This record gives sequence, structure tokens and C-alpha cells, in this order.
Amino acid sequence: MDSSQHYHSLLKKPEPVLNNEELLEFRNRYQVVLLKGFFGDLLPERFDSYFFDQMRWMRDHDIAHCRLEPTSGYGTQKLPENNIEAIENEVLSLHQKQPDKPVVIVSHSKGGIDALEMLLRRKNLIDREIIGWIAIQAPFWGTPVANWAIDNRLFNPIIEQLLGGLLKGDRKVAACMSVEARKNYMTQNAEAISELTAKLNILNFATSCTAGDASLFTPLRFAIDKICKVTNDGLLPTQIEILKVDGTPCCPFIETQHIDHIYAVLPLNPDKKTGPTVTHKTRRIQIFSALLKVWMSNRKNL
Repeated sequence: MDSSQHYHSLLKKPEPVLNNEELLEFRNRYQVVLLKGFFGDLLPERFDSYFFDQMRWMRDHDIAHCRLEPTSGYGTQKLPENNIEAIENEVLSLHQKQPDKPVVIVSHSKGGIDALEMLLRRKNLIDREIIGWIAIQAPFWGTPVANWAIDNRLFNPIIEQLLGGLLKGDRKVAACMSVEARKNYMTQNAEAISELTAKLNILNFATSCTAGDASLFTPLRFAIDKICKVTNDGLLPTQIEILKVDGTPCCPFIETQHIDHIYAVLPLNPDKKTGPTVTHKTRRIQIFSALLKVWMSNRKNL
């Protein structure tokens, strides 16, 4: 169930993480649907770099993929239940073009909540149209940052203005990611989640960063770490990023350090070397391809 050791062993190896045979297998057997996180609709599409490195890598290797955009009806600031149809339509559209290739969903942050909602409500898609799901840093069990944003009376007017204006967000969507709301949701759907994880090859990717890691979320990381006394990636406590039933993980997961909430999916860092030969861009591709390889290795466990 804990695939962390496998993941870390892959990152120690020279490039590529996936060998030619594995790349060929993935390209010939699967296609990918990408779901962005909460503020994924903030920038116009032509400037949007969400999953940029991953999509370029998949194009280079002829891996069929798409990233859901607002034009599809999908909205990162919509409530999860309002995104079900858009995700379903995109999956069906992609699968119809290549019916021999089922879809692997790769989600980031709130995209994981949207994916879970859709998978629980559209069980008929599993096995034929959808074969797997990789959830990167998903707030399955909520985040104290959402609670602070909606409960703090002093900052509430500011948050309302930011969410409703500049950030194009929605207070109700922020509230749906609070600790209480997510705990209630996960508890109420525990049986359905257990059934889902028994049928679908799912991999959770949970991360944390430390005081020595460069991050845009350093102040929030410090606050969550000190006030809540939990490891986190700057926005989400690590333990909430793993699907659980009765406190026990119910699908394979990876826990790793030194990755903040956006490093794995957004190229915001200058592309300098992080080691003797590895740049940030290369590292993101190593992370992504390692997740694909671990996911492929876990198929036999279903």
C-alpha cells in the first residue's frame, strides 16, 4: 500500500525513469486527462502553464492527453458536483477517438476532489473508459487554510473581495474544502470510496516541505506546522492527501518531502540546476514519470 520506497528508488536512477519499453506500453495502452487545482482558471489559457512540462513531455512521446479547460464546462472554482458532467464528457470524447485506450486521470489539488466526486457518481465509466487515477496533493480531508479563509472575521471582507474579484473564486467552493466539510463528505461516502478503491487503480501523491525548502507558501507552511503541528506542503497537511476509510489508507500512496503545493505541476521556479545535472524542469518530469511507473506497477494488485 505504501509505495514511497519504490518512488524514491526510481528518482535515484539516471534518466529516464520510464524505459523505452514502458513508454511504448503506456503510449499504446492509455491516454491521460489532466485536472487542474483551485486557481487553475486564473490565467488565460494561452498563458496557463499548469501541467506545462508534463504535457510537453507527453507530446514528445506521443502519449494522448488533454487538459480540461473552462471551454469544456469544467471550472476549478465550481463546486465538485457541478464539474461531473464536464469531466465525464471529456473522458467519453477522448475514449471515443481511441476506444482501445482507457483513460488515466491525473489530478492536482482540488482537481482531486472533482475527480473523486465524478468517479463516485459515474461508476459505469470505471474499467472501460477509466482505468486509473493519480491524485497529486488532493485535499481529501480538508485544509486549515480553507477554514482560516472563511472563518476569520478580520480578514473575511478581504477574502470575499479576493475570491469574488481578482482570484475569480467562490467562497462556497473554499468552504467545501474546509476540514469539517471534507470530513463529513468522506465519512458519509466511506463505503462507496472503499468500493471505488477496490475496482480502480488509484495512486495518491502526498508531499511536504520544510523550513529549508524555497516555497511561495513558506508563511502558510510555518503557520500550519506550528499551530496545527502537522507536516504540510504549505497549503495541505500531508495526511489529508491520502484516501482513507476508518483512518486506514485504502489505496496505494506515496509520501515525500521537499515539494511544496505547486512545484510538481507549475514551472514557477527558474529552470536552474537542482543538482549536478538535474534542472527543475527535469525534476518535474522525473516526478511525473515516476508516478506513472509506480501506478503501472500497482496494476497487478487489483
